[in-house]
Amino acid sequence: MRAKEKPQMKPQRKTGTRVIKWVLLLPVILIALVLLLVPVVLSSAKSRQLILAKINESVAGHTNFADLSMGWLKGVRVEDFSYKDDTGRIAVQAQRIATVPHYTSILTGRLSFGQTVIDDPKVEINLREPAPKTAARPSSPPQPVPTKAAGIALVTDVVVKDGTLRITDPEGRTVEATQINSKLGLRPPGEQSTFALSMAVSNKGKPSTVRADGRVTPGGSKTGWSLKGTSGEVTVEVNDLDLESIAPFLALGGIDVQAQGVVSGNAKGEINDGQFGGLTGKITAKDLDVTGPALKGDRLQTRDLDIDAKLNRKGDTIDIENLQLKTDWATASASGTVPTTFGSFNDFLEAGSNYNLEGNFKCDVAAVSSQMSHTLGLKKGMQITSGQLSGNVQTLTEAGRRQVRGQATLAGLEG
Repeated sequence: MRAKEKPQMKPQRKTGTRVIKWVLLLPVILIALVLLLVPVVLSSAKSRQLILAKINESVAGHTNFADLSMGWLKGVRVEDFSYKDDTGRIAVQAQRIATVPHYTSILTGRLSFGQTVIDDPKVEINLREPAPKTAARPSSPPQPVPTKAAGIALVTDVVVKDGTLRITDPEGRTVEATQINSKLGLRPPGEQSTFALSMAVSNKGKPSTVRADGRVTPGGSKTGWSLKGTSGEVTVEVNDLDLESIAPFLALGGIDVQAQGVVSGNAKGEINDGQFGGLTGKITAKDLDVTGPALKGDRLQTRDLDIDAKLNRKGDTIDIENLQLKTDWATASASGTVPTTFGSFNDFLEAGSNYNLEGNFKCDVAAVSSQMSHTLGLKKGMQITSGQLSGNVQTLTEAGRRQVRGQATLAGLEG
């Protein structure tokens, strides 16, 4: 009889190997759980309250939002955002703010965002003096806590959809800009940044439209953006803009000018290496009436204003291809090539230079003096009832010498 064979013993798994595998997998599992739970925690009501409390401690006003949600792929979304400052001058609302941050840059202490979209924002700015409040017992102001501001590495795109801006100036006049749609694309120094803006400005039921767009490549420097080395172009288009309606905008910018009239026009400007590179534009105005401290009490008035200009910079010269001005009381035109800077008039007349200038003008002396008496320095009591001043200027070369020849005629002067 054959002897019974002993069954072969299968090798047992080593308990130590299994333990090592779990030890190595455990941190990975924990990190994955943390990553999955972070959006859930930040989207909770408790986190919303903590974030709002931290924000309101840091700003002079009250901030609120209805909901905060976060996802690693969809980014961060804030619903029904609102802010009011303590003085009651500024109020901001937005239906939704959505952004996709670059999480890796946040870990290094620098804020970097992808596209940020702001839906239906409404901004109100009230420049009127607030009503006096009941005197309260003075208290010592809170001491600011020093904090280290986070650096902003890059905001790729900021998109505003269907915004509204309402401004009330110190005199109670109100202007409202609606249908604000804009896109701002910021890039680091040395790279091209872009912007585009369109809006409607309404006043007394007469809407006008404003559009602007441009591209700018700032010069790079160790400290950030620099005007030196900057290049780009900006285009602006205005249709039927009522100047009286934008008085609150001017007040917001600290510009003390009172203006009336309707303006339309378009202009395109260029910047090359931080300097003026060229300008092309046309402006028309109706029933223009402008005054302010800069005019020393004078009033600039005309039923019609037309400006047509085309200038280009070429090296150290400016080529005036076309420059025309027309008002009710004056017309002027000029063309030629002039230097950007020169030390004296002799530089302009230097032999062999390419500089030249031609122009002509005509104006109603009585109309100009009646409007601009302070600007022209006329003596008190002096009155001009009629008169026409006309003339021309040209640059020419005779007998090897460059000359500027001008001629002016004053006719029918009375007063």
